[in-house]
Amino acid sequence: QDRCEGGSDLSSLQSSLVPTCLINAQLHLLARDTEGGNRTSLVSTGCHVVAVIREAGNVDLHGTRVVVFRHESSGDLILSFRGTKTGKQVWTDLMMRKINVCLDDFLAHPHTKDGQTTNASHIEDMLTKGEITKVRLLDLLPKSGEELPSYLKDARKSGHNVSGIGQIHFGFWSSYNRVRRQIHNIVREELLARPGRLLLTGHSLGGCQAT
Repeated sequence: QDRCEGGSDLSSLQSSLVPTCLINAQLHLLARDTEGGNRTSLVSTGCHVVAVIREAGNVDLHGTRVVVFRHESSGDLILSFRGTKTGKQVWTDLMMRKINVCLDDFLAHPHTKDGQTTNASHIEDMLTKGEITKVRLLDLLPKSGEELPSYLKDARKSGHNVSGIGQIHFGFWSSYNRVRRQIHNIVREELLARPGRLLLTGHSLGGCQAT
């Protein structure tokens, strides 16, 4: 079961953290059932829905859903990733082969047999416009060596010494990248308009995407 750090002993947490801890536990459940267009105020948690994020162009390859909430009193911006619920998400869980990811720019660094890669942005545009109906998931991943995606331009790495190549579960990385652009754009817009903490939560598959 998902639980707040510290278990049920909430008295050990600072009072300012208790609402966040309880809210996060509720929000990943709400993300399971919240679909596009729902902007209902969540009185019980003191939050309102900012946005419901679906996959780019509504081309639903993985069934990824993210709900963005704003906690009114604290100003926290909370992203809740839906856990495994659909057949597409089960299939995503089973995509267990690893993909190389460059830890300098957090873009895919795949090995290809012929040394050729496709431009992910171009393929994405063709897919959303209906110009193609079938595509390899690998071709939709932004890759090192391509032009940096617009949502990553002017981005800064944290001060942590992280570099080199890492390996990530393909299904988790592919499904997260299907909503990555929308997440970056909405988070940037919201935090510029009202600065606050950014909190990420999720259950099951959603926990992996949040990480």
